[in-house]
Amino acid sequence: MKTNRGQLFIGGALVALGLVLLLGKALHINLWGILWPLALIALGVWLVMRPKLAPEGTVVHQRLFGDIERKGIWDVTDEEIWMFAGDVDLDMTQADLPLGETTIHYSGFAGDITLKVPPELGVKVSANVFAGECKFMGDKQSTFLSPMRLVSDNYETAESKVHLECNTFASDIKVERVAF
Repeated sequence: MKTNRGQLFIGGALVALGLVLLLGKALHINLWGILWPLALIALGVWLVMRPKLAPEGTVVHQRLFGDIERKGIWDVTDEEIWMFAGDVDLDMTQADLPLGETTIHYSGFAGDITLKVPPELGVKVSANVFAGECKFMGDKQSTFLSPMRLVSDNYETAESKVHLECNTFASDIKVERVAF
């Protein structure tokens, strides 16, 4: 159920918005004048509260626009990245990878995600993307209104694993193995 949470939220929000707009049309009320300020207030409250709702030990990055790039030696930790538009490039070939599973969650409107991983790292991608494409270690999968689930062959047996979760409107995801 956890992997479908983003889909359920977006679907529920669209149904609620459609019902409100239909009700406004039937009652001849301009609901946009009310909905936009309420949406901005809700977004502001959510942005303030989101870091407090993340699991303990999870690093939260929030940006409206911009890119995140990590390469060389860096510590891979559980993190959430929230942005409207921006690319994320994570080169894990020299990174300090902890044992067990590390989750990187990316949510946004539009942005590309690139992971460069060493051969021994297990990788899983769970993506709910309205329209996008995933190049996963040589394989290519496109999606339109359907989730993508891709897992490397060594995921279950790998000592270090990365689970990339993406919830976006439009995204291209690229995961490539890089030998030293």
